[in-house]
Amino acid sequence: MASEMHGLITLELVTPAFIGGAEPRGKPEFRIPSLRGALRYWWRALFGAGAKNPAMLLQKESELFGSTDKASAVQLRLHKAATHAPKRYSELTQGKPGISYLWFAARKTKNDPERQALPDGSQYVIDASIHYRSNPQKLWAQFYAALWLLTRLGGIGTRSRRGAGGIQVADIQSSTELSNLPPLPVRATTVEQFGEELQSGIQQLRRNVSTNTLPSQPTFHLLHPEFAEICLIDRSFSSWQEALNFIGSSLQSFRKSRFPEDARIVSDFVFRNRHTPNSTIRRAAFGLPLPFFFRRERRGVTVDPRRGSPLFIRIVKLAGQQHYAIVLTFFKAQFLDNDHRPSIRGKKFQIPSYAPIEQWLDTLNLFQIELESA
Repeated sequence: MASEMHGLITLELVTPAFIGGAEPRGKPEFRIPSLRGALRYWWRALFGAGAKNPAMLLQKESELFGSTDKASAVQLRLHKAATHAPKRYSELTQGKPGISYLWFAARKTKNDPERQALPDGSQYVIDASIHYRSNPQKLWAQFYAALWLLTRLGGIGTRSRRGAGGIQVADIQSSTELSNLPPLPVRATTVEQFGEELQSGIQQLRRNVSTNTLPSQPTFHLLHPEFAEICLIDRSFSSWQEALNFIGSSLQSFRKSRFPEDARIVSDFVFRNRHTPNSTIRRAAFGLPLPFFFRRERRGVTVDPRRGSPLFIRIVKLAGQQHYAIVLTFFKAQFLDNDHRPSIRGKKFQIPSYAPIEQWLDTLNLFQIELESA
């Protein structure tokens, strides 16, 4: 049966993407499930504010992306790929300590080889279509909105919240015109223009979302003025490497210099068996798990459980000449609940506030993106 909505979308990697195939640390490959998962995330961030409860949100998400009981309305197929030779983590980060810090999870370990990445400049033509549904144009608009957000705020693959796997729309061929939605390719040539483009686009997308009464703090990330903050570094960079090394070095320096009490709390636990339940490991606010290594004792320990960072670092390629912008998205959803507090070997500590992230952002020269029009 023919599709009612259809488009060929050329996606280009702006930063290398660590997307594992059958072997996570083997040869990388562009995978449609990785793209679909990222689209689901940004769909939920946008349209989650319009659902009265989690069950309704799941139902609406299933209408577009499918579920165990229902086929997906949006069909994504890799039509053509132009992928360059993979690059190793060490090759990508050599001489760039800021990038090495952000992508440390891809490094070689005692038990695992270093990860490889699909390099920047690789292009993938995606055949996207909406098969017959009661309102195909509405579903296509939702898919389009999720793709617009993904290609400006998010990424695909490992370390996508730390600048890896940034992907943008290089071209789109579609017979479906949606005049009420912002264009998919980035058109801005300066950071200032991109800020205007980003702000007007998000406000345009949010006007299509009905907002219900929201909880005091949602349990998932919402693109809403009360629970999200988006800002841009107020300068451009000549390469993605320069941009990512800059922001990575800033974050590394801040985290190492501002929270010496974190190492003391962990050290007391590991070497003195001293557990203080009312203590807070503040750096955990940036995401978990959080590794600590004590060089003198040559021992390490990890603070659990797993919790994705509420902070997204994204490098965006501007139109025209080779210039890049840095976008920072900070979601203020509930970080953890009491049953899943930061812990070491089962011993729990207090849930950190988001103050460390806010303090780091205050050290940068930024301008804010208004999520809601005045």
